[in-house]
Formats: sequence, structure tokens, C-alpha cells
Amino acid sequence: MAKSNSKTVCSALTRNVACYSPFALVWILALLLGACSKTEKEPDPEVSVEAASVEQTTIQHTVSAGAVLFPLEQAAITPKISAPVKSYTVKRGSRVHKGQLLAVLENRDLAAAAQDNRGAFEQAQASYQTTTAASLPEELQKSKGDMEAAQKMLKDAGFQSVTKIPTDGQPGIFATLDAGAPRTLGLYFMYD
Repeated sequence: MAKSNSKTVCSALTRNVACYSPFALVWILALLLGACSKTEKEPDPEVSVEAASVEQTTIQHTVSAGAVLFPLEQAAITPKISAPVKSYTVKRGSRVHKGQLLAVLENRDLAAAAQDNRGAFEQAQASYQTTTAASLPEELQKSKGDMEAAQKMLKDAGFQSVTKIPTDGQPGIFATLDAGAPRTLGLYFMYD
């Protein structure tokens, strides 16, 4: 009879769910009730604040302390040439903008070197013009003499016609020789 009473209690509690021992049911109920309980929240601490109206006065407390300041951005400046600085156009720590002139370099040495190079260039140019002007007429005269000598040599060799042909460089000579042979031979040569 004890078995039937436990089944009846078990059936009534679980409503057609598999029956467990009474100790297991008590344990499950304790877990469920413990999980559903709320923990009390701690109250926020209260902070008292005192409000005052704004007044303009002199500073009454001064604090002196050592400090090191660093710039937000900085750049290393290196000139393209090495020369001493003649003057600075900005003060140390000033705000500057891209492209702004910061310093002026001395240019006495550079100006002297440029003047020296300009003089050497003008001297070389004058020497070139003198040499070219002096040798050009000589070369033209020599070329003309060589041409006339070649024409005379070909006529003396028996060529019937000797013609000077102008070109972009040295002129050429075209000569014909008819020896009465059944065949004609053409030769091309260049005299340098």
C-alpha cells in the first residue's frame, strides 16, 4: 500500500511525467526557488555638491613646477647645399607654414664660384669660335683642292666626262669611260 500512495503523490505532482523520488523533487524545487530569488541592489552613494556663482577675480594660488614641452609635429631641415646661415626669418618655437622662408644662407662663396665658372665658360667658347673659324676655311680650301685634283686625275686617265655631285657632306664625283667594249662596268667609290 505504501507503493501505491507514492505513485499517486508522484502522479499528482508531475502530471504524467516520469516519477522521481521525493528527495530529488525537493532538491529541484530548492534550485528553482534559489534561482528565481532577487539579490538586493546596493544603494548609490550620495555626493553633495556645492554650487557657486561665477566671479571674475585675480588668481590667489600660484603653483610652480618643472615641465618639459614637446611639439605636436617637428621636422628636420637640411639645405641642399652647405653654407653658413646668414639670418633666420622666424623665431624658435613660432608656428610656420609649408613653403615659408625660414632662413637665408650666405651666398658669397657660391656667387664667386658661379662667376669663376662663367669666366671659364666664356673663355672656352671664345677659344672654340677662334679654332673653328680659323680651321674651317682651311678645310674648305683643302677639300676644294682635293676635288679638283681627283677630277684632273680622272680626265688624265681617259674618262670622257667627270662631274662633281654636291651632297650634304663632302661632294662626290661621277665619271664615265667608254672604251668601246661590248659590256659596260660601273664602279662606285668614295674618296675620303
